Amino acid sequence: MKRIMSLILSLVMLLSLGGVVTVGAQDTEGENNGPTIEKLLRITVTDELDNPVSDATVEILDEEDTVIGTYVSSEEGTISALLQAGTYTLKITDVPEGYIF
Repeated sequence: MKRIMSLILSLVMLLSLGGVVTVGAQDTEGENNGPTIEKLLRITVTDELDNPVSDATVEILDEEDTVIGTYVSSEEGTISALLQAGTYTLKITDVPEGYIF
């Protein structure tokens, strides 16, 4: 079995499983609610040999440990989420057959 070792952010920042990431932000104009702050977060799920892993399920939790999104990695192992500025916890909750975490 191959082991899922880490989540890799597009900024080449490594996180262990269940890592915490703080998302910076830029201002964008909201439709009716005035300015909002949001940022696109790109994550790549890799195995112990640094190969991308598709079909891995990742939850993103907010500072109160509330799940704000559940995502499945693409064929390239990537996940993208549009998030407001804040601190988030990333958890791998399911992996394809042949992997353990």
